[in-house]
Amino acid sequence: VGSGHGVGVSFGAATHRAGQPMGQPGHPRAHERLVLPGNQRLRAFDFGRGTTRVHLKQGFDAASIRTEVAVRGGGRQGPFPQITRSDPEGTWFEEPIVQGFVLSRCPPWKPRARYEAEGLRLLEEWLTASEKTADVAPYVASVHARFAELCDAFAERYPDEPRALGRAGEVLAARANTLDKLTLAHSHGDFQPGNLLVEQRTDRVFLTDWEYSARRSRRFDHLVHELRLRSAVGLATRVRSYGGDRAEGALALLEELVRLLEENLSGCYIAPSVAYRCMTRELPGVIEELGTS
Repeated sequence: VGSGHGVGVSFGAATHRAGQPMGQPGHPRAHERLVLPGNQRLRAFDFGRGTTRVHLKQGFDAASIRTEVAVRGGGRQGPFPQITRSDPEGTWFEEPIVQGFVLSRCPPWKPRARYEAEGLRLLEEWLTASEKTADVAPYVASVHARFAELCDAFAERYPDEPRALGRAGEVLAARANTLDKLTLAHSHGDFQPGNLLVEQRTDRVFLTDWEYSARRSRRFDHLVHELRLRSAVGLATRVRSYGGDRAEGALALLEELVRLLEENLSGCYIAPSVAYRCMTRELPGVIEELGTS
């Protein structure tokens, strides 16, 4: 079993069927190759070379590839596997295969809590290196304006979809504006157990999948993790029991809605994602909590 970005794979069965290579003509090293499809990208493993190449699917925005390369390419050091080669046009990048597992699939006999703590330490170190104070009102206004712009684009792209986000932007922006101070940092963008990769041999923890990395509020990554924003089911209940600063939570949620809308507008989709639909179902309860508490 090998993994790249924590995807456990058994490549013998995947590249052959009934003793024959899948696909014609056969590749001379088919037993060393595996292709795993994804949402906007696909990953091609070459176990013979010990590398994996991520390819952008046709019809999707190259921004996700370019963002990954900007963070992890060019010999840059950080809490991530380094990108070793990439296409200047943003259609692919290459990196070494890391044999290990992601935290969401951590074996029960392994010290999951220790790995999680190490991931949080690496995240803090990363955020601290780029943190900078900012004025609250102008930043909140810029995020709110981007949100409104994307809502209009979403309505044009999916005209049969209800305007499910409603007054969310206004409520979240108003609550975020009650912040006493604001610190921005270069966020990971998707800090959750599926993107914490543990190398099998060394127990080293990596942060993977930086395609959503951007400058956001410093607490954004922590709240993605603490409130499990990438799994919106039950979010209203989690917000209700959240003991932290509600204004920080409101800003992080507004930033997350911007990211979610951008994702749904980034390629040749014919319908909004399941993640978007789940978020819109939870959002009224979330807004009630953040707007009145």
